[in-house]
Amino acid sequence: MTGKPSELSFKFAMHTLKQLSETEDLAYYMVGDYPLIDIKGGKQAGMSTVLVESGMYDPSNLHDIEINHAPYL
Repeated sequence: MTGKPSELSFKFAMHTLKQLSETEDLAYYMVGDYPLIDIKGGKQAGMSTVLVESGMYDPSNLHDIEINHAPYL
């Protein structure tokens, strides 16, 4: 059994989405609120990531992962 942040679980999700898609040109984004699990796992799998500041978000958890801040949308 595997789960986040295992790279295998993210790769499986990407594979599943590709199989369900009608196009080959896909962009994968991991949207999550926990940097050490959601963002780290997405980055390890080669996905773009979006950190939301809600739920499990805690700014004190940002020291273990590189975050490139983008403007708010």
